[in-house]
Amino acid sequence: MQGASVVEKLRAQSKKGLQRIAGKIAGVLGMRVEGTFTKGEYIEFTGRISEGAGDIPFVFVLHTGTQLSKEFVDAFNSALKKENARAVIFTLGKPVEWAEKYENIEIYAGEKIDRFFETHEELQMEAGEQYAGLEMQVPTAKVVPQKPGSGLPSIDVLEKHMKSGMKLFERKEYEKAIQIFDEALQLKPNYDRAIIMKARAYAAMGDMDTAIEIFRKATATQPDSYELWYEFADLLHALEKYDDELECYARALEINKRFDKAWNNMGIVYFLKEKYDDARYCFERAIKIKPDNPEYINNLATVLKKQGNLEEAIKHYQRALEILPDYMEVLLNMGMTYMEMKRHEDAYLAFAKYLEKNEVDAPVWHLAGVSAMNAGDYNRAIECFERALKIRPDFREAKEGLREAKRKLTQKGDKHRIQMKKEDTIIGGGKIEGVVEEAERKATIADIEVKEETEHIEKPVVKNEVTEASAGPADTTAPKGLAALVSALAQNVETREETGSAKLSADEHIKIRTLIDEGNLNEAYKMLENKSELNENPAFSLTAGIVYAGMGKYTEALAFFDAVLSKQKNSIEAMMGKELCAFYLKNYSMSVELLETIAQKYPDNLSLKLKKCLALYALQDYSACLKELKESGKHLMYSDLYWYMMGNVEAKLGNMESASKCFENARKINAKLKMPALDAKQGT
Repeated sequence: MQGASVVEKLRAQSKKGLQRIAGKIAGVLGMRVEGTFTKGEYIEFTGRISEGAGDIPFVFVLHTGTQLSKEFVDAFNSALKKENARAVIFTLGKPVEWAEKYENIEIYAGEKIDRFFETHEELQMEAGEQYAGLEMQVPTAKVVPQKPGSGLPSIDVLEKHMKSGMKLFERKEYEKAIQIFDEALQLKPNYDRAIIMKARAYAAMGDMDTAIEIFRKATATQPDSYELWYEFADLLHALEKYDDELECYARALEINKRFDKAWNNMGIVYFLKEKYDDARYCFERAIKIKPDNPEYINNLATVLKKQGNLEEAIKHYQRALEILPDYMEVLLNMGMTYMEMKRHEDAYLAFAKYLEKNEVDAPVWHLAGVSAMNAGDYNRAIECFERALKIRPDFREAKEGLREAKRKLTQKGDKHRIQMKKEDTIIGGGKIEGVVEEAERKATIADIEVKEETEHIEKPVVKNEVTEASAGPADTTAPKGLAALVSALAQNVETREETGSAKLSADEHIKIRTLIDEGNLNEAYKMLENKSELNENPAFSLTAGIVYAGMGKYTEALAFFDAVLSKQKNSIEAMMGKELCAFYLKNYSMSVELLETIAQKYPDNLSLKLKKCLALYALQDYSACLKELKESGKHLMYSDLYWYMMGNVEAKLGNMESASKCFENARKINAKLKMPALDAKQGT
């Protein structure tokens, strides 16, 4: 058997020996085995494997026969798809030409098994003990060789280390996590998962050089681990080393041509480099492997849109929505594509669908208003612009749109009424701000993001997003938003005082709301100034807080918001108002605390993350600020504010080269943005 292949040596094993070796392979794959059984030619291990931030069901099968059954694999793949599971099959039979057609299964045969064993030393050492004298060829490059006969550590012991390390990582105790991952690597040198998590921990601490060095060494000693190349590329993406990132993805794909995530991410990098033909090719490859992945389809549609192929882009957006009807980024992308095609009614309906599900921001209200006005539905346009202004009273474009819609309605009357599938009302929020051109400029591959109109990093970014009404526990119909100005709240107030009374009446409340809608805060303030018992009614307290905050009287406003929270402790509107006041009163610790509370309800809202970054920046906690920014970077890559903030923070930390790159990126997005001069000693 001298010089025999691994497959030939495995065929010579007993059934019991193959079962034992199969268990070792499952461990090398990073699988947490929960069950095993043998039936005929198949030895099967079931369990779970880590993927991304969580785990998924996973199956490893060792096929000991001479011909792998296509019918078996077809049925197996269908079952895996239903469970969102993955599998690896090692077959000792002849390689099959259809091995790469399955999206949930990776099949190893012949030389591919040889290469797998050559790059996993623990299997070679185990083979020396288990193959009953059969010789294995050991590669010349070795790292931390195990003692002959030592075998693999107990999977349970290894998993206990990994679980402990992951918990520490999630608690952001990175140094302790690194110690645990090092212990795991002592048990199992070259363990992919431990290497990856160790590098991630160093990256999370801001030590990118060490993280890179870990990956460089790991990929040098394990060049056939596509997972390591993929994770290395992900780290390089955060550092904007796109050429090196592409090289890593290429190495991963040399090993596993059906690695759909690598194809997708490579497409994103090409998109960022404005190489749209290459990006399109990569997304098409990813879709060929996983045809029902809506993210990949959205990405391809976005490239098609960039290339001017708008009709095809719409078809792909529609396909993505068939798979995932509430895919919010697709609805926004589709709406803006329709706007570019001047299909204004379709654009409005796309934005309306988005707004039904996401009641967070003014910008999409503005886009919906523009679309409705262009479609000739001026009444609906007015409704949309008013909703945008209730959320953001200082929204200049919405004010201009509202004036124009009212002017056209007065001159021409409503030319058209867009037919909604539901009632003639929509609720909403959004992620895109400003004029149509500004929104289109910020279209991303997988997300659509927003440029906040902020002149300087020290100015707080405020996006008001609310899903709870403020009219008391019984109110289920009140409008939402910090500056919604309680348009329905007044209708729920039972006590009505005569005009001129020291107490605020419901009618006066409505008038104040109207004044704020019109931007007339001075008159609203005069009406509130001498009113008593405002703190008795949460709706009145909230309105008063908004007015006083708008007038810059943050201490008084804070008291009103506290009054609301004393009666309605979960009022998001009051929390956001209080946070705004805390920020301007320079109580940045309170601001951070409130933002973290609000973020529990909106964990994925990037506006809250940016605002938290501003508060951390003001607290001079630059390391924490940088970490928050980097965690949000994937979704904010087209925001000039994001790069401007990042540049300021990097400069404060003395990273002048990184700061310069950040400011350069900001300037690419917004050429009018003024950049600070960098001082190597003092930062910005």
